[in-house]
Parts: sequence; structure tokens; C-alpha cells
Amino acid sequence: MKKIIVVFLILTVSCFAILTEEQSRQFLSEAIKLWGKGDFQAASKKMDDAITGSISAREIPWFWYFKAKVDIYNDRVDIAKENLETLLTFTNIEEIRDLYNKISIFNNPESVEINGYDFKFVEEYMGKEGLTEYFYSPVGLAVYGEIIYLIDKENKRLIKIKNGSIVDIKKLSFIPKSIATDSFGNLYISSNDAIYKNGELLYSNLKTPVIAGVDRAGRIIVVDATKIYAFGDKKTEKMLPIPTITLDCEINYENLYILDAYSGKILVYDLYTFEKKDEIPLKERIWSFEVTPAGRIIYFIGNKIYVDGRQFEVNSTPMFIEYSYPNLFVIDWKEDVVKRYLLKDDLPVFVKVKDFETTDATLTLNVSVEDFFGNDIYLASEFLNLYEEDVREYIDINGKTITKDATNIASKNLLTDRFLGKTLYEDKNWKYTGGAKIAFKNRGKYVWQLTYNYAKIFPIPLVRVAVKFEMFDKKYSDIVIYTEEVIGEETSKGD
Repeated sequence: MKKIIVVFLILTVSCFAILTEEQSRQFLSEAIKLWGKGDFQAASKKMDDAITGSISAREIPWFWYFKAKVDIYNDRVDIAKENLETLLTFTNIEEIRDLYNKISIFNNPESVEINGYDFKFVEEYMGKEGLTEYFYSPVGLAVYGEIIYLIDKENKRLIKIKNGSIVDIKKLSFIPKSIATDSFGNLYISSNDAIYKNGELLYSNLKTPVIAGVDRAGRIIVVDATKIYAFGDKKTEKMLPIPTITLDCEINYENLYILDAYSGKILVYDLYTFEKKDEIPLKERIWSFEVTPAGRIIYFIGNKIYVDGRQFEVNSTPMFIEYSYPNLFVIDWKEDVVKRYLLKDDLPVFVKVKDFETTDATLTLNVSVEDFFGNDIYLASEFLNLYEEDVREYIDINGKTITKDATNIASKNLLTDRFLGKTLYEDKNWKYTGGAKIAFKNRGKYVWQLTYNYAKIFPIPLVRVAVKFEMFDKKYSDIVIYTEEVIGEETSKGD
């Protein structure tokens, strides 16, 4: 009955409304500006006024779409869901469906399952060009933003790759062994007995350190012979409880994974207590593996890549593999090449327009692209497209790093925290927001800036702009709505 009443009100509002279309649109414009300033409660009140007026049939979905988004920001997700359900009874617009799906998924994230994977070759980076040798024996790779970092053991080099090309080669004063980046883009490289940060000695007097990664609390996780270390504001260490020969090690949001040559298994430890949790038996001997954000093991035998019982073939004989979701890098010493593939599970990608800025000629949207667990997705610019009124626009894309303070104050609903950009710690939903089980101060957040030339002459009074992350046959989106009154302001900013 409630849905029928709401639909009736929407369809008949133009007949009985006191406000004109122009007045309703003015309230919408004010609501967008208030949202841009982070005053979500005031924006909600303006939207309550806006939807009581006369609204053209074309604009009805977008008034209610924006109202639903404002409700989510105000921690009223149930109201947003109800209104979107009503809206979807008479329209099936892709972007509105996407917002409704976000509510459904994050209302119960623990129930979301992985049912499949997509796999595709993207590009390759050659170690030699003519008589010029760029790398010979790469032993590790890390990604941050738009940059791929590769370490070459024999040549003692750090290679920087951007947009498919080698853009910088730096000579190192030590033999590199493993590499990782943190959320601010700092680069950590281990040698035979030390760890360096951005080229400067950070920790020494180690035995055979292998960097598993930098966790979401900013701690460098290292496996060193018989010990596990977490280097942060303070050093935490623990003896491995059983004899272990570490061939490779990785982390995700909650676990440390160690490939042990002694037992031929992958040993799983809690990332925060370092207590052993599990053992993953392997059918064959391997010397390199990776782990997905969801904790699935990726490994190779010959030219076959295995994950979750699925098998994919690569046109290489890998020596090592590295994974930065959803990018899988196959390091082939024999052919002196690094090949990049996409290996993506079917978990959703979370796209959010954080804020936008305008000039007389351009609109710039600051966009975050995250995986299901709130981690930034690097190299995402290749898959981001912008559509104004369903027309794809040419865009200029750049990246930047901002700082997000961590908090243990959660909203009632996880989706509200994701829209507000909260990074939670010590809360039950910490693992879905890029947070950690322990307290920490802040994290770096990578933001993509999409700039395009918008139409100065308004053929229509309300314009919608959709940012879409498009990979394989899947699309994940977020929308900005603007009017002539909105872009008439010098700048508009969101959360």
C-alpha cells in the first residue's frame, strides 16, 4: 500500500503542487550545494521541499535518486531503499539500479559470495629494447595510483612504469629482495638484511627479511627467518611456532599468509595477534603465490594460473606472480618480460564521486574507486568513463593522494560509512571500510580527478553526469546532478 501511495503522489504532483517546476528545481539546486558543503541534514530538508513541487516527468527519477543518496548520507538507508524500490517499479535506469544494489549488498555484506572470475591479458613490459637492457631479473612488483614499481635483483635497479612505458630507472645501493607500498605511496624495499623506505635505511640488523605488505593500519609486515615483525609506531615481533622456510608471504585485511618450503603448505596467521589460524595444503610444490582481498590463494604451475579451483592459461612461463586487485602480473625471466592480466572476482567495485569543482568551462569530479573491502583500486583510470546525459565525454584523468582520518565511531548502516568515506577501526564493520582491527590515526586515500568540458548552454534544465568503472561486461557507477544554478557557483565540493 505504501508504494502505491508514493507512486500516486509522484505521478500526480504536477497537478496539485503549489511549487512550480522552476521552484522545485531551485530547491534541488540548493540541496546539491548543501550536499557539496557536507551539510547533509540541510540538504535533506531542501529535498523534502523539492519533491513537494511540480516536477517534469523526465526529471522525476533524478529528484528521487538524489533524495535517496542524501538519505543514505544521513544514515536513513531504509528510507532510501524503500523510495528506490518504488522508483524501480516504473523505471529500470541502470544507475538507479546500481544504487539500489549497493544498499542490498552492504545491508548484509557477510552473505555476499564469490561465484566466478574473469581473466584477460592487458599489456606487457619488455626488459630489453635493442641493445638497451631495462631489467634482467625482476623479483618483486608493487603498484600505487598510476605507477608500477619493479625491482631488478641482478642490476640493483628500481624501475618505474606508467601508462605502459618505462619512465624512470633508479640505481639502488643494495640488492633488492621484496617491495611494497603504503596507502600514502611510500615505497618499502628489503635487502638481504635491512628495509629501506623511499631509498633511505629504515630498519637494519635483520637476517633474511621478506616484506609481506603494509597493512591497513600502516604497519610494515615482515617475515624474517624465524620471526614475524610488524613495524609501525612500535615494533611487534613473534617467533614462528614451527620450523619455517619462507619462500613467499602476503597479507590481506585480516591474515598473514606464508608459503613454507619446509612443510609444502601455506600457513595462515592472524594479522593482529600473529596466532596461527590455518594451513592450506598444496597438491604440488610452488615458490610464488598471491592472495586476493577476499583471501583466495592465487598460484601457478607451468603456464597455468589457479584460483578458487579455476584455471587460466598465460602465454608465459612465470618465475613469479604479483597481484594488485584486479591486476595480475606475470614475471617471466626466460622471455625477460612482465605481462599484465586482469583477474577479477565478481565482487562489486564501489565508485563514489567524492566532490566536484567547476570553472567557466570545465567540471572536475573527484572520484574514489574501491574494492568490496574499501581498499583503493590502483590503475583504475583505464576503466573509468564519464557520461553526460548518456553521451560519453572525452576526459582528462589525474590522480592525487589525500589523507583520511580513522575513526571508531560508526554509523547505523555500513553503506552510510562507505558514502561518508569513513575508515573504521575497532568496529565490526572495519574490514569493509579499509580500516583495521586495531587503532590507528589515518590512511592515504587515492582520488581520481576526471575533468571535461561541460555544455555552457543548457538545452535542458537538469543535467546528470555518470562516472562508470567498466571492466569486462560489468559497470559500476555514481552520479552527479547539476543545474545552471549549481555550476553558477565558483566551486562545489562534497564530503
